[in-house]
Formats: sequence, structure tokens, C-alpha cells
Amino acid sequence: MKEVLSLATKNREGRGTSKSRRLRYEGQVPGIVYGHKQEPRQVTVAYDDLLGAVRHHTRMMDLETGGAKERVILHDVQFDAFGMDIVHADFVRVAMDELIRIKVPVELRGKAAGEVHGGVAEQLLTEVEVECLPGDIPEAIPFVISALEVGQSVSVSQLVAPVKTRITSEPNLIVVTVAAPKTEAAAVAAPVEAVAVAGVEPEVITRGKAEEGEEGEEAAEGDKKKEKEKKK
Repeated sequence: MKEVLSLATKNREGRGTSKSRRLRYEGQVPGIVYGHKQEPRQVTVAYDDLLGAVRHHTRMMDLETGGAKERVILHDVQFDAFGMDIVHADFVRVAMDELIRIKVPVELRGKAAGEVHGGVAEQLLTEVEVECLPGDIPEAIPFVISALEVGQSVSVSQLVAPVKTRITSEPNLIVVTVAAPKTEAAAVAAPVEAVAVAGVEPEVITRGKAEEGEEGEEAAEGDKKKEKEKKK
């Protein structure tokens, strides 16, 4: 197993928006450590240290507080409204011999065959849940999409779990699909519009002929009346 990252933390007291804002101004991120049938503990961790762990997709780490260590999983990281700065972190205590469930990213590799013909590969599911020991957490679940044609898709059941790992997400969830080119969709819609217009035109034409027929009948009746008056 690779070396586990250690993060220095401090216990914190007090809660609230103003307190948290002051901590972030000082380069600290408020967080909480919980789980494993122990009392939750409020902590702070250096912003730069936590950001480095997030950028390297580090999930398991040791939190050092006053000389004591706790093995934890970085369970959740909250960002500000702009998705730029970390504002809070959740850490869950773990034991190395106990199974855990955690979400890991799905990594698509290659270019779908359907994209050569103008199709668009759309990833609908970016993460799946896996069950494993803390020391076996995979960085990602890879899947090669090069064989996918337009109209084909891949579900969770088709993903291959790494060794010592079991995927627990719903098997029928769609991970990626190759959509048809937009030009084809427009071509399919075009005949529908043509039919709709064609359906309107005959009505207009028929209505015009009916009007012409009525005018012709009125004219014929007028001529008959004139002939009768002449005979009188």
C-alpha cells in the first residue's frame, strides 16, 4: 500500500458563519471528523494542505491532532457558490480491516467509433459507488469507449471493478451514450414539418374552390332571372 498522507489539524471551538469566515480568512478550513461510534470532533486544517489532497484525488489520510493520529476518509468537500474555494470538509473515521462504501469517478478512455460519423459521446454518470477496504480504494473506474457506435450506450453493469473492489451502484444506470449527430435529428424533423404544411395547403385550396363555386352559382341564377324578365 502506498504511503498515507498526513494532515495536521487543530480542534476548534465555536460554530457559525462569522467564525468560519474568520478561519478561512486565516488560511484554515473548518471541518468535522465523525464515525466509528465515536463523538464527532470539530477541526481545522490548512487550506493549502487540503487543496493539495483534493487535487491529487487523495481519499484516505491520517489526521494528526496534538500528537494523536486518526485514519480517515475524505468523505465530502464543500465549495463556495462559484465552485472555486473550499469552505468545509467532512472526514469519516475508518478501520483498515473494515469494508467501506465510497464513490469514485468513472474515467472514459479513447474516442467512440460513432464520433467519427458525427456522433457525440455523452457521459451521464461521472461517479459510481464501490465497496472495498480503505487500503484498496481505486482512484477511478476506467472504461474504454472506442467500440461504441451511434445509438449505443454503456450501463453500470458493464463496468469492470478493480481487484478487491465491488461496484454497488444500480446496475441499470447509464454511464455513457453516443448520441446521433444533430444534422440527422434535423433531417428527421424536416419531413414532419413538410407534412404539416401540406396538410394546411389543401384546406386553403379547397376553401378557395368552394368560394369560387358559390360565386358561379349566384351568377348563373342572376342570368336566369334576366332571361325571364326579357321574355315577359
